[in-house]
This record gives sequence, structure tokens and C-alpha cells, in this order.
Amino acid sequence: MSGRLHGYFEYRDGRHAWAKIFMVPIVLTVLAAVVFLILFNERKYQENADAE
Repeated sequence: MSGRLHGYFEYRDGRHAWAKIFMVPIVLTVLAAVVFLILFNERKYQENADAE
């Protein structure tokens, strides 16, 4: 995936838009963190640990 991303953000003169290249994994990481915060239920895991 990084190779495609590298090629997608390459200018015609051979330079690269590094800020845009690095923005993709940053956005994916933030989205994953938000989904984790929304979906993770700590109480459920505490109840399971207490039951054992």
C-alpha cells in the first residue's frame, strides 16, 4: 500500500508530496482510535474477569 501511496503523491518532476503521504496513516490512526473509544466496553471485560 505504501508503494501505491508513494506513487500517487508523486509530482511530474519526480518530487513527492510528503505531507500528504504522511497524512494518510495519521488519519487512519485517528479513525481507529475513535472507533476503539466508541466500541470498547471496559465494564464487559471487568465483569468477565471478576466471574473467573
